[in-house]
Amino acid sequence: MLAKKLEMSRKDTERAYDTIFASLITALKEDKVFKVAGVGTFSIVHRATRKGINLQTRKPITIPAKFVMKFKASKKLKDDIAATVK
Repeated sequence: MLAKKLEMSRKDTERAYDTIFASLITALKEDKVFKVAGVGTFSIVHRATRKGINLQTRKPITIPAKFVMKFKASKKLKDDIAATVK
Protein backbone atom coordinates (compact mmCIF):
# COMPACT_ATOMS: atom_id res chain seq x y z
CA MET A 1 0.00 0.00 0.00
CA LEU A 2 2.76 2.46 0.94
CA ALA A 3 4.74 1.62 -2.20
CA LYS A 4 1.69 2.39 -4.37
CA LYS A 5 1.06 5.72 -2.63
CA LEU A 6 4.69 6.75 -3.02
CA GLU A 7 4.84 5.35 -6.56
CA MET A 8 8.05 3.53 -5.64
CA SER A 9 9.08 -0.07 -5.98
CA ARG A 10 8.38 -2.30 -3.01
CA LYS A 11 12.13 -2.84 -2.52
CA ASP A 12 12.85 0.92 -2.42
CA THR A 13 9.94 1.47 -0.03
CA GLU A 14 11.21 -1.25 2.31
CA ARG A 15 14.70 0.27 2.21
CA ALA A 16 13.32 3.72 3.12
CA TYR A 17 11.17 2.24 5.91
CA ASP A 18 14.13 0.27 7.32
CA THR A 19 16.36 3.37 7.17
CA ILE A 20 13.86 5.54 9.04
CA PHE A 21 13.33 3.03 11.83
CA ALA A 22 17.04 2.18 12.09
CA SER A 23 17.67 5.92 12.56
CA LEU A 24 14.94 6.05 15.23
CA ILE A 25 16.43 3.11 17.13
CA THR A 26 19.97 4.50 16.88
CA ALA A 27 18.88 7.92 18.16
CA LEU A 28 17.01 6.40 21.10
CA LYS A 29 19.94 4.13 22.00
CA GLU A 30 22.14 7.24 22.11
CA ASP A 31 19.60 8.93 24.41
CA LYS A 32 18.70 11.50 21.76
CA VAL A 33 15.32 12.83 20.68
CA PHE A 34 13.96 11.72 17.28
CA LYS A 35 11.56 14.15 15.64
CA VAL A 36 9.31 13.36 12.69
CA ALA A 37 7.91 16.54 11.17
CA GLY A 38 4.13 16.63 11.35
CA VAL A 39 3.99 13.42 13.39
CA GLY A 40 5.70 13.87 16.74
CA THR A 41 8.73 13.31 18.92
CA PHE A 42 10.16 10.06 20.27
CA SER A 43 12.40 10.08 23.34
CA ILE A 44 13.65 7.89 26.17
CA VAL A 45 12.58 8.61 29.75
CA HIS A 46 13.97 7.08 32.94
CA ARG A 47 11.38 5.83 35.42
CA ALA A 48 12.73 5.71 38.95
CA THR A 49 12.24 2.80 41.34
CA ARG A 50 8.87 3.09 43.05
CA LYS A 51 6.63 1.31 45.50
CA GLY A 52 3.57 -0.60 44.38
CA ILE A 53 1.10 -3.19 45.62
CA ASN A 54 0.59 -6.73 44.34
CA LEU A 55 -3.13 -6.64 43.58
CA GLN A 56 -3.59 -10.37 44.23
CA THR A 57 -1.80 -10.58 47.59
CA ARG A 58 -2.08 -6.92 48.66
CA LYS A 59 1.59 -7.06 49.67
CA PRO A 60 3.89 -4.13 48.93
CA ILE A 61 6.38 -4.59 46.11
CA THR A 62 9.22 -2.56 44.66
CA ILE A 63 8.88 -1.76 40.97
CA PRO A 64 12.40 -1.53 39.51
CA ALA A 65 13.73 1.49 37.64
CA LYS A 66 13.69 1.27 33.85
CA PHE A 67 13.96 3.24 30.65
CA VAL A 68 10.82 3.60 28.53
CA MET A 69 10.11 5.11 25.14
CA LYS A 70 7.88 8.17 25.12
CA PHE A 71 5.97 9.61 22.16
CA LYS A 72 4.55 13.13 22.05
CA ALA A 73 2.24 13.78 19.11
CA SER A 74 2.73 17.01 17.15
CA LYS A 75 0.07 19.69 17.11
CA LYS A 76 -0.56 18.95 13.42
CA LEU A 77 -1.19 15.26 14.11
CA LYS A 78 -3.51 16.07 17.01
CA ASP A 79 -5.43 18.58 14.89
CA ASP A 80 -5.69 16.18 11.93
CA ILE A 81 -7.03 13.41 14.16
CA ALA A 82 -9.44 15.75 15.97
CA ALA A 83 -10.80 16.94 12.61
CA THR A 84 -11.69 13.39 11.57
CA VAL A 85 -12.95 12.04 14.90
CA LYS A 86 -16.13 13.80 15.93
